[in-house]
Amino acid sequence: MTKLSINEMKAIQLENGHNWFDEDAMNFFNTVIETQPNKINIFITSERMELDMPKKYSLRWFNPETTHVDTLGEFQAYDTLAEAKEARKEFTQSYVEWHTVRP
Repeated sequence: MTKLSINEMKAIQLENGHNWFDEDAMNFFNTVIETQPNKINIFITSERMELDMPKKYSLRWFNPETTHVDTLGEFQAYDTLAEAKEARKEFTQSYVEWHTVRP
């Protein structure tokens, strides 16, 4: 799997007619991209439904086969960025183990 930047993901989405990174869509949920994608293209976003509400965090995965951004687990599943980072580490480890060729 090729590691992509957020800008590369945005460009691929536009080329394929998707709008996950659309400014209006992100503003609707007050979405902030909190981390850069890791080696398997998982990144963390924060959302708050109203500006006076606390941030909640979600894990996102750019699926290179569909060019969609998928939510891993539940939307706004994490109360803190630290919790989301730990979950990202676990998802990544599971993915790597699953896709490692074993003798």
